[in-house]
Amino acid sequence: MQRSRNFNHRLIILLSICIGCSSSKPGTDLIVHLENFEQINPLHHTPIDQSWFESENQVVVYFQNLGEFSGFDLDWKPFIQSNQSIKFIFYYSGQAPKKLESLLSELGFPVPIIYDPDKLFYKDNVTDRVTFISYLVKDEFIVGMSNPSMPNFQEKLDELKDM
Repeated sequence: MQRSRNFNHRLIILLSICIGCSSSKPGTDLIVHLENFEQINPLHHTPIDQSWFESENQVVVYFQNLGEFSGFDLDWKPFIQSNQSIKFIFYYSGQAPKKLESLLSELGFPVPIIYDPDKLFYKDNVTDRVTFISYLVKDEFIVGMSNPSMPNFQEKLDELKDM
């Protein structure tokens, strides 16, 4: 039962990535970050500032659901901690920011999250109807998509740094 559930979870994430990949050619779309934003930062990490958005290497994640099959169902922490030259920027557009804050505390999540209840990031950057997407960004351009559900995620991060 658990194996089937994990397979289904990974299949949903893979399909969301494939849908996103079909919408444009990697490297041709600029990522558009929010200029004004609210942060959810229950563990009081270093707050997100403009330098994060100007970073050469980024993983930019959008999600709007919490719980099973959400972006937080994946283990981001080891990748964030072992790739200091990459800024991991998370946008959350769902309801219940207090629930997200509680989840971040429980997980010991290593970076703040941008709360975007009006889905402005989604409107500027996502062309398909998805609730979770993870972009690899080099010098402000989307160059690919990947996340911890992919067995080669660290390889993709290494490729991003070497571009």
